[in-house]
Amino acid sequence: MFVKFQVMTDNEKYFKNGDNYIVLVDEPILLIRRFKSDNIMHVIHDDILPIYMTYNHLCAGDVELCVKNNRLMFSDDLSDNEMYLEWYKLFSSKKPYTLKNLKAMTCFNKVFVGLSRESVWFQYGFGKPQGSISSATLNSAITNKFKDFILSGFNIRKPVLSLNNLNIILLSRKNNRKILNEDFVISKISSIFKSVYPEYNEKLKIHVLDPSQNNSYSILTTVIESQILVGMHGSAMIYTLFLPEKSAIVEMFPFGIQPQHVSPTRALCQLPGIFHNYLSWRNFKEINTITYPDRSPLHGGIAHLSKNEQENIKNLKIIPAVECCHDPAYLYRMFQDTIVDDSFEVILKQVLINQKEMYQNVPSMYFTSYINNYWFFPAPVSNVTCKIDRIVRKIFVKWNKPHNIQSMELTKLSVLYSVTIKIFSRVVMLETLSYIASIKLTSEEISSAIQNCDIHVWIKVSINENESIDTHSFCTFLN
Repeated sequence: MFVKFQVMTDNEKYFKNGDNYIVLVDEPILLIRRFKSDNIMHVIHDDILPIYMTYNHLCAGDVELCVKNNRLMFSDDLSDNEMYLEWYKLFSSKKPYTLKNLKAMTCFNKVFVGLSRESVWFQYGFGKPQGSISSATLNSAITNKFKDFILSGFNIRKPVLSLNNLNIILLSRKNNRKILNEDFVISKISSIFKSVYPEYNEKLKIHVLDPSQNNSYSILTTVIESQILVGMHGSAMIYTLFLPEKSAIVEMFPFGIQPQHVSPTRALCQLPGIFHNYLSWRNFKEINTITYPDRSPLHGGIAHLSKNEQENIKNLKIIPAVECCHDPAYLYRMFQDTIVDDSFEVILKQVLINQKEMYQNVPSMYFTSYINNYWFFPAPVSNVTCKIDRIVRKIFVKWNKPHNIQSMELTKLSVLYSVTIKIFSRVVMLETLSYIASIKLTSEEISSAIQNCDIHVWIKVSINENESIDTHSFCTFLN
């Protein structure tokens, strides 16, 4: 929320109080505290879009009038030389103030404090596990006006798009979370595009953009002229907000990282009216990942931990939703580098086929199925049985698939079951495409289970990344 308060007025620029000067600021000020001004995701999601919404309220929808009449002031201690300062300047009548740079006592005539949060759609795990905000009210009507305002501020003219000129962006990361075989990914993008869009082969352009080397203007100029974007999960994926309608997006994730917990892009594409063709690719092969245990803790290093803690982290193959911000297992997996394999080809082809159906607007069984699946949420699994075999020291879990997918064509759906087993103090997370899962127990766990028998299991299904609620059951011993 934001509030307005009056401080004082005077026609002079400053006056002297004894040996001290008091500076008087007569222009209206919007006082904000930036969240993380060196990260473009946080700049747009947590500062710029909320500033836009705040001005939208203050000036009854006339954001340009608010920009003309108000000046930004930062109450944080962040550097004034941040690379994204140009975004903030779009919302300030003059160069923004920074409180820490004021050398004298300063009095303001009118100050608005704080920002509207109604445009925020993702939370980073402060006090609860990270993920999308279910009550988010952002929609395409708001984002379209916001995009027009930003592009106008950067003096970028929106192009007239056509399938006669198809542009593809590969977002490249050079410092961490790298794609180690970018040439392979580029070749797959080219070959799969040509198989889906053979009539436009000669019009294809693939742009490799490194956000650390390209400024916001050049990235925005390229993004608004592109219809397909591929990139490893990271802050630059926020630029998908500026893609044209019906664009195709493939967001890539390192081994063990779950999109539904960490991706603002995925959450954005699920908001009302923002109908991009989004799919995620995940590295399911640990052999195709490179970790960096000797790096600093904030960049995935775990060498500072005990050997036992390090082994536990290395053995954790699926990272659950975590709270912000220093979970070592999460950072260890998040800052891996990745070798992309042929499974990327399947995801890319599917998202391009979805896109082509939308462009052509041809009624078909597949397109109808796609539309239904986009808004489709699976029912919970049923008839869960969990049996403990004390002889082979294994837990076997079986279940029935959700009732509302019994007659659906599963070849056109991405179905994945997530199984969480709580074995006393240990939590095991599994993923499977079938209706059965198993986990090996230690001798100590079997002995403890015989005495206590309080092993729990939760199962949920994800279909095209839309999740069911969990089904819970207890585990019992085989006769």
